[in-house]
Amino acid sequence: MKNKFLFHVVLNLNSLSSIPFVSGVVFCKIKLTDGGKFRELSTRQNIRDHATNWEERFEFDCATVANKQGLLASRMVKISVRKERQGGKSFEKLGYVQVDLAEFAGAGSTVRRYILNAHNSATQRQDNSILTITMALTLKSGDPLFKAPRPPDHAFSNPTMAGLINDNISEKSGDTLPRAAGAPIAAALAEVHALERLGHVRTPSDDLVPAQIEKSRRDARAVVDDIFNSLITDAADEIDYDPDAQPALNLYVSNDGTASLSNRRGDGR
Repeated sequence: MKNKFLFHVVLNLNSLSSIPFVSGVVFCKIKLTDGGKFRELSTRQNIRDHATNWEERFEFDCATVANKQGLLASRMVKISVRKERQGGKSFEKLGYVQVDLAEFAGAGSTVRRYILNAHNSATQRQDNSILTITMALTLKSGDPLFKAPRPPDHAFSNPTMAGLINDNISEKSGDTLPRAAGAPIAAALAEVHALERLGHVRTPSDDLVPAQIEKSRRDARAVVDDIFNSLITDAADEIDYDPDAQPALNLYVSNDGTASLSNRRGDGR
């Protein structure tokens, strides 16, 4: 018999960017396709500078099940973006995204960005409009021990994390560290994210979790901070200038224009 779960979903519709129009009015239709009944329209917002903002909150419940291994079944919500036509008498569909709610179970409030899919790939041109949402799921009933499915491995399944890594490197180092340092940090974050999501406790309140299980949980944020600080320190050590160190090869250009390489210290040329 499959385990049954009921989650309370909080979906924040944040913004749409890179819209291929300079003006117009857009809105979204949000529909839970399985796991419950929910269908709502967002407010209608004007396009400004090829973007629009909603910052609108939607709440609903979603039921799901898990297999014998505790892996939650997918539960999809479809967000369709539409643009008004003829003064609001009709509309055209700009694109849509399908969001698997199960991916957000136990992950707290998570920001995710998606490139819009074309409703009809044969007649509709694909553009690069990006929809930004914030999602949070809270367990209302069911076993607090479960596994959430991994997000799909495509470019915009979770680009927000990569953007935050690059921004943090620039801010904390003053652009003195190479941006390639973001790669090991990204790998570390992915590993911590997997450890947190696979097989760990998912609970809306402490009283649902036995004390011994709660004590065994790892603080993912602390682990990420430690990894990030160690990488920053290591990278900074590598680029520190040591006046007593053996110099690397230097390029010298003589008065007649000839060039040569040498590892001796420069003499002011």
